Amino acid sequence: MFKNQLDTEEADRPPRSEQAPGGGVAASPEKSVRFDEASLAASGKRGAGASRVGAELEEMAAEVRRLYDAGEAEARDKALMAYCAVANEAAQTMATAGPSEQKRAMEVLARCIEVVTENSNRLNPFPELFYETYNNMARCQNLQGSIRDSLRYLLLALEHVGQLAAEQEPGSVTIVPELSLNICNAQIYLKDYPGALEFADRAVLSSKACVASLAKKLSASAESKSELERL
Repeated sequence: MFKNQLDTEEADRPPRSEQAPGGGVAASPEKSVRFDEASLAASGKRGAGASRVGAELEEMAAEVRRLYDAGEAEARDKALMAYCAVANEAAQTMATAGPSEQKRAMEVLARCIEVVTENSNRLNPFPELFYETYNNMARCQNLQGSIRDSLRYLLLALEHVGQLAAEQEPGSVTIVPELSLNICNAQIYLKDYPGALEFADRAVLSSKACVASLAKKLSASAESKSELERL
């Protein structure tokens, strides 16, 4: 089975999704920014809902551009994260509404990648936004039974997770073993057994690193508590 979770210590584990022949890629974790999903889900209103959300997203993208041009980096970053949250949540809703909406979901996510790419740079590459969006693109393809395309997006997601992991303590990015297993499962489905074994090994090694990182944190927490009690 495919399963994914973005590694941030405060992120909740995402809900499991429907499964396609190669397994089910879970939706990325929900963000705090919300939009009205009812019009997308309501029978007979999906097209109108998608158009409304598309217009809302373009307005948000324009605001990101305005802030970028104005040199307001901090406000731009917040606006970009809000845009990505709405785009990915909209795509998650559309992806479960049938083939036509799944196509629309991919368009929303592809546009999201464009906007993030326009705003990323060497100092601020936004790997977590690329990861979340590519992960949801993999999920959309998986729901349609296109495991080869799903695998392609999973590999892109892993590339950006690698950037995120390089900036943090080894073992602290817990998505690495899960994402490696997702890729392993997809390769098994496609009968790429050497590739599957490679990512199975990655999953094992990264899992050990995550366990070691957690043990270190727990040990430090216990020592700190003991020190406070002595005081």
